Amino acid sequence: MSAPRESNRRHDPPESPSRIRWLVLAMACGASFCLYLHRFTWTFIAPELQQQHGWSEMQTQAAYVCFSWTYGLGQIPSGILIDRYGPRVFLTLIIAAWSLVIPWQASSLGAVVGGSRLAIGATQAGCYPGLALVTARWFPIRYRTIIQAIVATVCGRGGGALAPIVMATCLMAWLGLSLSTTLWVMTTVGLLFACAFWVLTRDTPEGDPRVNEGELQLIHEGSVPAPPPVSGSSPQRLPIAQALRLRSVWMLALMQAFVAGVDTIYSSMLGQYFASRGVSLGKAGLLASIPLFGGMLGGLTAALVNDGLMRRFPTRSHARRAIGLGANLCACVAMLAMVRQTDALWAAVALGVVKYFADMSQPIGWGTCTDIGGRRGSATVFSIMNAGGNFGSFVLPMLFGLIATRSERVIADVVVKNYVPVFTIAAGIYIAAGLMWLLIDSTRSLDDVA
Repeated sequence: MSAPRESNRRHDPPESPSRIRWLVLAMACGASFCLYLHRFTWTFIAPELQQQHGWSEMQTQAAYVCFSWTYGLGQIPSGILIDRYGPRVFLTLIIAAWSLVIPWQASSLGAVVGGSRLAIGATQAGCYPGLALVTARWFPIRYRTIIQAIVATVCGRGGGALAPIVMATCLMAWLGLSLSTTLWVMTTVGLLFACAFWVLTRDTPEGDPRVNEGELQLIHEGSVPAPPPVSGSSPQRLPIAQALRLRSVWMLALMQAFVAGVDTIYSSMLGQYFASRGVSLGKAGLLASIPLFGGMLGGLTAALVNDGLMRRFPTRSHARRAIGLGANLCACVAMLAMVRQTDALWAAVALGVVKYFADMSQPIGWGTCTDIGGRRGSATVFSIMNAGGNFGSFVLPMLFGLIATRSERVIADVVVKNYVPVFTIAAGIYIAAGLMWLLIDSTRSLDDVA
């Protein structure tokens, strides 16, 4: 981290704040967008492996889950490295690294495909912990949550939603490119963005000569600036030990395990659910996209409401808890209403309402990580929360799969699938996630821990 600049203008008239933080926001949004744009390339790689190379469904699924192993295991080590060495060099390197690996997912060799999935998981693991630290360092508390919602919810979900349009519609259908060429185009975009991220960003506003004193004062409003490092001193003690002593950090991880675990329903089971209701493949794809857009709106709404509540409640914790608990309870009610829908379209709309409330936890969770982690350990706290989420993404899909299998019935030699028990259990898990917020206190920061 660069040392803060000495100000020689303390007696000069106040400066109008510079706007470098908005350039940093644009680059953070771009990183989040690329993360999901590249992650969702698998949507068109899996059918290619099956059609061109004779892969079975089990082979493609086995390769797919390789990503989750390294993505989960890489969370905390990535957070520690980012907090020690800064987000700029780390994010630049991992964006370039995962971009280079993307095309190798389409190899006909199973070892190469599996290895590429492992590499993508490992390199993408540090992206959101890094962006959490960027927002903690570059934006004031009073509107940090809306910034985090724009970065993670709007741009992340947006990248995933637009990946099929960019790849299939634009590059492959309109331009007639092969899958291999399309993936190398995606690689080129990622490498160019990585170069731009390195050139246009800095680790801290104090270390960026383009940032004037007016913008520094605005960024530090409501928070305590990180102390300057002593020249020649050893690196700061890692904040991981202090973070793991806080009950709130463990509750954040458990809350995220519940939320992320239920979230796997939307990425792994909706296609089968709509098919079981007699919906065609094309229509099922459209219906399955509705929850994604509901989640985007929910994240933005939560950020806007949270910033308003923070001005009315005595502490940030009260505002965070009110939204975290209330949103998850509403998601539970909406899910129970969804299972009563007899029309597939209305079921999809109801799921959009569920996701609207469920995804309110995303920016609130980000904001809480930066509240607790501060300028010393936001990436570490975020990585712990995300590691909890990844644990839930392993465990709950297996539970949902077991429940769905046991709910099947054979009628006239036809297997009839019943997903009502799965969605009902998911509704109960939303209640558990909401209750976790009552045990999370975001008023105590690692910046206050010696």
